[in-house]
Formats: sequence, C-alpha cells, structure tokens
Amino acid sequence: MAAPVDIMSEKSEKCEFVSIMPDSPPTSLLTMPEDVMRKIMEEIEYVDIQRLRKTCFTLRNIIDTIKPKPGLDHIDISGSADNLSVSFYGFQKWALYPRGPKVWIEYRKTNITWHRSDEDREKTMDNENFLDVFSRDFGSFLSFKPIIGRFSITSEQNGLKTIRKSLESSGKTPLKVRFLSISNATCQEDVLDILPFICPKSLEILRINCFRDDPTDTNFVEELTRGKFEIWDISKIMELEHWKKVENWDMRRIKVQVGSQNIEHFRDAKFCMKQLTVEDMIRVKENFLHSTYSKYLLLFFQRLPDKDVLNERFGQPHRLQNHTYYSPFPTQSWFFRRPDNFVICIDLTENCFVFDLKHIEYVPEEVRMNFL
Repeated sequence: MAAPVDIMSEKSEKCEFVSIMPDSPPTSLLTMPEDVMRKIMEEIEYVDIQRLRKTCFTLRNIIDTIKPKPGLDHIDISGSADNLSVSFYGFQKWALYPRGPKVWIEYRKTNITWHRSDEDREKTMDNENFLDVFSRDFGSFLSFKPIIGRFSITSEQNGLKTIRKSLESSGKTPLKVRFLSISNATCQEDVLDILPFICPKSLEILRINCFRDDPTDTNFVEELTRGKFEIWDISKIMELEHWKKVENWDMRRIKVQVGSQNIEHFRDAKFCMKQLTVEDMIRVKENFLHSTYSKYLLLFFQRLPDKDVLNERFGQPHRLQNHTYYSPFPTQSWFFRRPDNFVICIDLTENCFVFDLKHIEYVPEEVRMNFL
C-alpha cells in the first residue's frame, strides 16, 4: 500500500492549489468600503492622513468626503508681530510626532520649523507671508476638526492682533470652541481682538488672564492687597453675546468693577473686584437661594468697607482653619439650608468670598446650619 502524500511536506511534488473563488480584481486601499476606510483613518495620526491625502486625487477625495476626526482636540497658539507657534494635541497625548500624535510648528518671517521627536524639520520661506502659510495650515486642520475642545491663546509682545489676522484669514470663523483661554492680555481691546471670531453658542468655558504664567492664589492676593493691578474697563465685553451665553466665566486674575447683578447669570464665575459691599453679598445669596441648578461664584476683592456689619446680616460664622485652597488665612463660613436640601455655602477669607450651592450630603455634619 502506497504511503499517503503529505501536502505540507517540502518533498511533495504533486501538490496543486485550485482557487474556488471567481476571478476578481485584487483588493486595494482605493477599493475599500467607506466604513472600512473610516475605521482605518481613525487609527492613524493627523500627519499621516495629510500625507496620504497628497498621494493621489482619489485618496484626497475619499478623505475629504469621510472627514476623519483626529483625536487632536487641543490647540495652543502663541505669537507676536514676527512669529506664530501652534500645537495640536489630544488629552494626555503630549508626545511629539512621530513618537506621539502632537504637532508643533513655528512660523517666522524667514522660515518654518516643524518640531519632531526624531529631528526638527525646517523650511525656508520663499516669497510667502508667514501669516498666509499659517492661516492655510490652520484652516486645513479645522476642516477635520469642526469643534475644538480646548483652545489656548497666549500673546507675546502685543501678538493678539497678529493672531486675530491669522484667524480671520483662515476662512473658518467663527470658530466653534468649547473651552477658550486667553493669556497675557493687557486690556479689554486685546480680548475684543479674539472673541468676535469665536462662536458664542458653542463656547462653554472662558478664561481670561493678564499673566503668561498663572501665579498662585496666595501670591496674587498679596499683590492685590498692595493695589498693584489696574482696573479693566470691560463694558464692551459685556455687550457681546458671549457674556450672555457662556456659563463658566473666569477673570479672577484681572481686577474689574462690575455690579453683582451683572454676573449672577453665570453658573460658574470667578472675578476680582476692587471693592465689594455687604449688599453685594446679600444680593448674591438671594440669587443662589432661587437658583434651579448648582452654582459657584468666587470673588477676590481689594476692599470690603462695611465688613463689620456682615455678622449682623448673615449671623455668626462657623470658623474653619485653612479650609480653602485660595488663601492661607482662617476662613469664616456660613451655611444656609434651602427646603430642597441644597445648601448655600459661603466662605470668607481676608480677600476672597466664595459662594457654592451644593447638596447637603456634601456639607460637613458638624457645621452650624441656618434654615431658610
């Protein structure tokens, strides 16, 4: 009896493979179904998508149709009159390309530098304005990212006007942004250079700072008590639709003078004022009393002239030591319980008031409670 033939053996000479599949063109990237292509695009980095887009017209059209959404929802821009720097990255995705997804490019009058984890790449500018090149690249990125999660803008040597021009030239304004941060602003006009190019309907959180590097609250209070900071006029900012639409507004590092009635519509607000009065505090308390949602208000102040009558209007405080993170001074606290088991918590330190509306389960059991 003849031995069976082992078809996996290299010694077999009679092995034949017969295809049972009908003749069909070989599968390629260009013939992939749209849902498969979309899945592929979700797995590659933004830089690689751009490279793939430049290989042929077919792939460019496919990518422009699918509009893959890279996981880069954070944008940082800083600039002066002579240069702009932009970074695209995602949450906890800070490693530079190709080690990670982060893209960091600097645009100058004479050259462009692409910072990479392996080796920086540099290109000389020939007969092109660096603002035009930036605007074109920025607009290309926004084509794949219709809503920006976090947008941070930092001015260097009055650079906000340069940034404004680049945003305007991108052709993508008003930008849809959820969290906007403007740092190193010097006056109301700096903010007005940017806000008109941001969609107020999508904006949830706005932070405006007159510092480049944010100081600690303790250092800020020390400078505030010495009267170092000038008062900003924000009357034109208050006329914008953003003032009405944004729920979370943070200007704690800029001294302004606005009435408490002008900030009571915010859900979460942080401001610094030259002077507060006890009547302001009573008005805020009444606003929190009738609020139908949780609220938070932090107010730094330089002066509280009628502080002596505070206990007469609010009652005796509950004294806590080092209760708050924003001041090294002892804290006086009041707790007013509403009928719905929510509590208005009020903290006062040397130069700061905090109002916080929260459920009773988050209030220490040992505090002295006032019933409303």
